[in-house]
Amino acid sequence: LEIARLDEIAGQVFNVGGGRAVSVSLLELTEICRRVTGKTIAIDAVTVARPADVPLYLTDTAKIRAVLGWSPRRDVEQLVADTYAWMQAHATALRPILGD
Repeated sequence: LEIARLDEIAGQVFNVGGGRAVSVSLLELTEICRRVTGKTIAIDAVTVARPADVPLYLTDTAKIRAVLGWSPRRDVEQLVADTYAWMQAHATALRPILGD
């Protein structure tokens, strides 16, 4: 475990993310959320890019892979399902933030 090597890696910065292997577009993520939650909300397509839009973001995990041998263990659908399950388990605490 990474915690066992804390003295060795203390103070270092690591990018942790899925990288290209588990990247998804917003459209793909929306569809995964719909499958996992069973809910659909209307989303309008926006065809014009805005100045702050990020067209593509991939986390470079080369350092953490090299130093610790870390790599993602879950795919995007499992991450969404885990997050949704956590939100359901903590619905009472989240209600002031998320509403009904």
